[in-house]
Amino acid sequence: MEGEPQVREAAPAATVGPFEEGTMPNLRNVERAEAERVLAELGVSVIVIEVATNDVAPGRVFGQSPAAGEPLESGDVVNLILSAEPAGDEEPEE
Repeated sequence: MEGEPQVREAAPAATVGPFEEGTMPNLRNVERAEAERVLAELGVSVIVIEVATNDVAPGRVFGQSPAAGEPLESGDVVNLILSAEPAGDEEPEE
């Protein structure tokens, strides 16, 4: 119905699968805390960009740079694009 919030079933959280040393892991659909933990262990800096979307459950990675499988070294910078709640039907402030 119009005006009702959309209900979205959350898919099970993905886990970081095996990846070759020196390469960027595939973090797609991984929760923020897990992605940041893995990247901290790899010694890289993380920049988090949150984008409102209905495509992925909030707080999960849906984009990354460098891409999975690309070379990655300690000290590199990784951009994680995370899903945030869409703005929705907020009441304007007066």
